[in-house]
Amino acid sequence: MYFKGKIYGELKTKSKDVVSFTIKISNGKDPETGEWRKSTFANCTAFGLNAQTLVSKYKEKDDIQLICKFYTKQLGLEIYKGFTVLEIIENFQNKENYGSDSDNKNVLKFEKLEDDYLPF
Repeated sequence: MYFKGKIYGELKTKSKDVVSFTIKISNGKDPETGEWRKSTFANCTAFGLNAQTLVSKYKEKDDIQLICKFYTKQLGLEIYKGFTVLEIIENFQNKENYGSDSDNKNVLKFEKLEDDYLPF
């Protein structure tokens, strides 16, 4: 699943390689009324290099683009659900801010991303 939104609230570091956070996703304007629709919120968890990239380069209210996978897990009577971050997508023009490509193996680089871009 492709998400484009803003980090909502603080990044919650669970360990060196696990970070959970929420992103706020715009649902655009209603074409009939011209009013903004209510935003959608997605709870995400990143592991490994993705978690380290988030902690070192992102903060609250930063724009972010992600490819995630939905998960559900039941432990006892509790059901946990959310999205696991598979990849972080960075705009190519910001490349100089994020080191070399070898430093960011899990970060995709694109020259330009259109608003209607979908990875499938």
